[in-house]
Amino acid sequence: MLADGIPFGSQYYRAPTPRATEWEADMTAMAEHGFNTVKLWAQWRWNAPQEGVYDFSDLDRLMELAHNNGLRVIINTIFDVAPTWLYDKHPDALMITSDGRRVEPQTVSHRQIGGAPGPCYNHPEALDHRKDFLHALVRRYAKHPALFIWDLWNEPELTCGILRAPRQADMVCYCRHCRDAFIQSLQQRHADLDSLNHRWNRNYSDWRQIELPRNGQAFNDMIDWRMFFGRVLTEELRQRVEVTKSEDATTPVMVHTVPIPYFNMVNACSNDYELAKLCDLFGNSIGSHPFAAAYNTSCAKGKTVINAEIHALGGDTYNRPRIPSFADIKGHVFTPLARGIKGFVYWQYRPETLGRESPAWGLTKLDGSKTEWLDYNITIARTLRHWESVIQPAQPLEAEVAVLNSYRNQVFDWCASGSTDLYCGSVMGTYMALYHANINADIIGLEQLPDGILERYKVLVCPFPYYLDTDTAERLREWTAKGGTLISEAFFGAVCEDDGLHSTKVPGLGFADVFGVQEDFTTTASRFRHAYGEGSVEEFRHQMVSVGITAPVGRLARGNQVEGYFFQERLVPLGAEVLARFSDGSAAVTQHLYGEGRAIMMGTLLGCVYHRQQNRGVRDFLSGLVALAGLEPPVRVVDNALRADLLVGSEGEALLVIDGTQFEGGTVNVELHHPLSRRKQLTNAVTGETYAVGQSGAAQIVQLVLPAGAHELFILEEG
Repeated sequence: MLADGIPFGSQYYRAPTPRATEWEADMTAMAEHGFNTVKLWAQWRWNAPQEGVYDFSDLDRLMELAHNNGLRVIINTIFDVAPTWLYDKHPDALMITSDGRRVEPQTVSHRQIGGAPGPCYNHPEALDHRKDFLHALVRRYAKHPALFIWDLWNEPELTCGILRAPRQADMVCYCRHCRDAFIQSLQQRHADLDSLNHRWNRNYSDWRQIELPRNGQAFNDMIDWRMFFGRVLTEELRQRVEVTKSEDATTPVMVHTVPIPYFNMVNACSNDYELAKLCDLFGNSIGSHPFAAAYNTSCAKGKTVINAEIHALGGDTYNRPRIPSFADIKGHVFTPLARGIKGFVYWQYRPETLGRESPAWGLTKLDGSKTEWLDYNITIARTLRHWESVIQPAQPLEAEVAVLNSYRNQVFDWCASGSTDLYCGSVMGTYMALYHANINADIIGLEQLPDGILERYKVLVCPFPYYLDTDTAERLREWTAKGGTLISEAFFGAVCEDDGLHSTKVPGLGFADVFGVQEDFTTTASRFRHAYGEGSVEEFRHQMVSVGITAPVGRLARGNQVEGYFFQERLVPLGAEVLARFSDGSAAVTQHLYGEGRAIMMGTLLGCVYHRQQNRGVRDFLSGLVALAGLEPPVRVVDNALRADLLVGSEGEALLVIDGTQFEGGTVNVELHHPLSRRKQLTNAVTGETYAVGQSGAAQIVQLVLPAGAHELFILEEG
């Protein structure tokens, strides 16, 4: 927990805007609004105009103004705007694409001073220059009274958004430094060349023969290549943290990242689970979305997370921002607060005035004067400050359900299809179906399994688990046998990472005995015909798969229908009970008792359906499968389209009620199935309106009258 309260404020300075003539008035206004935090950029190109020469005069003045107004400063270090002198001195520092292009330094809408995307991360001299700049910056401000946090990377990725889309031709980096580093990494991870040959199915006789992967059609080499760059970015952050701590041992360090599907592991390559391990705090962009908030708090389990860039007023020169309502603004703060995020920083205070991002993104008008949405945030800032003693220490109830996220499976999806849509849709849709069913769920990564994180959960859902390794499979087998409930979409372990081969029996990795089922045959809903025909447009419009319920699952009785997506994996029970069947009568969903636990197999992609349609039947079906493990939501909104979350802490409790599926307004009943100490009323933290809390059996119950699009924060009081 951060000292001195919940951070609330905005990004302010990305040189050269706003102009210096506006700084003093803006800083004074921010303090008067009740903001307590401001974020400033320290840009390598801007503040290091010559080698060994640093000009921090702008930041000196801004830090002074922040201190004079009682504002705490997050300094965000920006290295993806490299100085011109770097490229003059080291022309070989440029990144090289798969098709041989040099990624020349350039301006983009979000790096208007040029130098993007910066040098190759494996260029040793460029790394030394970055370290020199960071040493000088941290040394200058380490003891400044306004300094609050070092944010060491703004949205980590390889090319700063320039070549982010998952296209082979745009993949970086194929320079000699990356080749050497990749081969060295392979040597460290394999006992000998025979081991690599087994994994890649090659016959290399010398490490020097290794070819850099240039398409993913054999899977393992490309997956290794992209995961290598995930480690490259993690190592970059490790060195930034090391430099910062060497100059300033007390100020916390963080980065803020962007979740799937906005960033991908194909061309962005940010492994947020590994990055979070290196930080004191963690942060996000796009954190107003429930999935993004859950993703980041799961990556940084047990650490404070800040919504470091609230994107409430996005747009560009022609696409102007939509004017947000008070409910919209409350959603940007209260949705992540419900997940346990404890800091809120907008992008940005004034609208941008330089380049294509202008004139969007601002809390104020172009001249710095107030807007109605700035007034909304003033109200929220004051509300958080008033109830801070309750809200800051209060945490969400621990999740008993986890959704498994695998970056390697994401790259596998791209290798197999040229897109990450099936994988990302499955993960996001699965999480959101559980979210809208009021089930607390974390989004855990394969990187966390060796640390024993599975022991926290009773249910694990595996969306799109096509590509798995033996070690992960054995951990899941052991956890299930000890009493866990494993729920899987189609093709569990169908391709084994260890050797890159498609299993002759699916589920793979010996999991037929865990699921009590075996794949018979799989077709796609598009009726794929042969290897060289693309099929008609009409065929590819019909990707849905009908699934009929044959045994009661949650709210769904026998005879109900739900929709699967894309794949129809016909299952042959080997002792498993059939819960649902495809329209041809073959088994579609099964459950099987294994050891003290159970394993549920779904022969299609239900998560993708929910991601695309928010289909209520899929939501009820997935939540019903979770209920088979004996789990029920601790907070329930009865017969409604709202999500409710309870935060519990040493100084009291808070209840957040969030519109998840276009709530139209009206009276709702909220049931609290959690022991609370003598709480007799709810107080709306913003309006002060109170509601009596009654008792219904073992549950506490309160009736609320809420407006359409409700995003509300309540404090539970003794009354």
